[in-house]
Amino acid sequence: MRDPSHVHCLSEAELLGSIAAAGFAVEHVESWDNPRSFDEWAAIVEQARSIEPLRLVMRALADAGADAGIDLRNDAEQLGFVHHWRFVKATAGV
Repeated sequence: MRDPSHVHCLSEAELLGSIAAAGFAVEHVESWDNPRSFDEWAAIVEQARSIEPLRLVMRALADAGADAGIDLRNDAEQLGFVHHWRFVKATAGV
Protein backbone atom coordinates (compact mmCIF):
# COMPACT_ATOMS: atom_id res chain seq x y z
CA MET A 1 0.00 0.00 0.00
CA ARG A 2 2.91 2.37 0.71
CA ASP A 3 4.95 1.46 -2.36
CA PRO A 4 3.07 -0.52 -5.04
CA SER A 5 6.36 -1.55 -6.68
CA HIS A 6 7.42 -3.33 -3.48
CA VAL A 7 5.38 -6.51 -3.39
CA HIS A 8 7.62 -9.06 -1.68
CA CYS A 9 10.63 -9.14 0.63
CA LEU A 10 12.93 -12.04 -0.01
CA SER A 11 13.72 -14.30 2.89
CA GLU A 12 17.40 -14.89 3.51
CA ALA A 13 17.08 -18.33 1.90
CA GLU A 14 15.41 -16.82 -1.19
CA LEU A 15 18.04 -14.10 -1.44
CA LEU A 16 20.94 -16.54 -1.17
CA GLY A 17 19.23 -18.94 -3.59
CA SER A 18 18.80 -16.18 -6.17
CA ILE A 19 22.43 -15.20 -5.85
CA ALA A 20 23.56 -18.82 -6.29
CA ALA A 21 21.17 -19.33 -9.23
CA ALA A 22 22.76 -16.32 -10.92
CA GLY A 23 26.13 -18.09 -10.75
CA PHE A 24 27.66 -16.33 -7.77
CA ALA A 25 29.33 -17.87 -4.72
CA VAL A 26 28.41 -16.29 -1.40
CA GLU A 27 31.50 -15.41 0.62
CA HIS A 28 29.99 -13.52 3.53
CA VAL A 29 26.58 -12.56 4.91
CA GLU A 30 26.19 -9.76 7.42
CA SER A 31 22.87 -9.28 9.20
CA TRP A 32 21.43 -6.49 11.31
CA ASP A 33 18.03 -5.37 12.49
CA ASN A 34 16.66 -1.84 12.55
CA PRO A 35 13.61 -1.25 14.79
CA ARG A 36 11.29 1.34 13.25
CA SER A 37 8.22 3.20 14.43
CA PHE A 38 5.40 3.34 11.93
CA ASP A 39 5.31 7.15 12.01
CA GLU A 40 9.04 7.53 11.33
CA TRP A 41 8.89 4.98 8.50
CA ALA A 42 5.74 6.51 6.96
CA ALA A 43 7.32 9.97 6.90
CA ILE A 44 10.02 8.80 4.51
CA VAL A 45 7.68 8.96 1.52
CA GLU A 46 5.19 11.58 0.47
CA GLN A 47 2.11 9.44 -0.07
CA ALA A 48 -0.11 10.81 2.66
CA ARG A 49 -3.33 9.30 1.32
CA SER A 50 -2.01 5.73 1.67
CA ILE A 51 -0.64 6.17 5.20
CA GLU A 52 -3.85 5.92 7.25
CA PRO A 53 -5.19 2.83 5.42
CA LEU A 54 -1.77 1.22 5.83
CA ARG A 55 -1.69 2.13 9.53
CA LEU A 56 -5.10 0.48 9.98
CA VAL A 57 -4.02 -2.71 8.20
CA MET A 58 -0.71 -2.96 10.08
CA ARG A 59 -2.39 -2.25 13.44
CA ALA A 60 -5.06 -4.89 12.75
CA LEU A 61 -2.38 -7.44 11.85
CA ALA A 62 -0.34 -6.62 14.95
CA ASP A 63 -3.40 -6.77 17.20
CA ALA A 64 -4.27 -10.17 15.72
CA GLY A 65 -0.79 -11.42 16.58
CA ALA A 66 0.49 -11.58 12.99
CA ASP A 67 4.08 -10.39 12.78
CA ALA A 68 4.00 -10.30 8.94
CA GLY A 69 7.64 -11.35 8.81
CA ILE A 70 8.73 -7.98 10.20
CA ASP A 71 8.12 -8.46 13.94
CA LEU A 72 5.09 -6.20 13.70
CA ARG A 73 3.93 -4.91 17.08
CA ASN A 74 1.47 -2.46 18.60
CA ASP A 75 2.78 -1.71 22.10
CA ALA A 76 1.11 1.01 24.15
CA GLU A 77 -0.34 2.52 20.99
CA GLN A 78 3.13 2.64 19.37
CA LEU A 79 2.90 0.78 16.08
CA GLY A 80 6.27 -0.50 14.95
CA PHE A 81 8.24 -3.23 13.25
CA VAL A 82 11.79 -4.35 12.53
CA HIS A 83 13.61 -4.00 9.23
CA HIS A 84 15.78 -7.09 8.82
CA TRP A 85 18.81 -6.25 6.67
CA ARG A 86 21.27 -8.54 4.91
CA PHE A 87 24.50 -7.55 3.21
CA VAL A 88 25.84 -10.29 0.96
CA LYS A 89 29.33 -10.42 -0.49
CA ALA A 90 29.52 -12.79 -3.44
CA THR A 91 31.92 -13.51 -6.26
CA ALA A 92 31.37 -14.83 -9.76
CA GLY A 93 31.43 -18.63 -9.85
CA VAL A 94 34.28 -20.37 -11.57
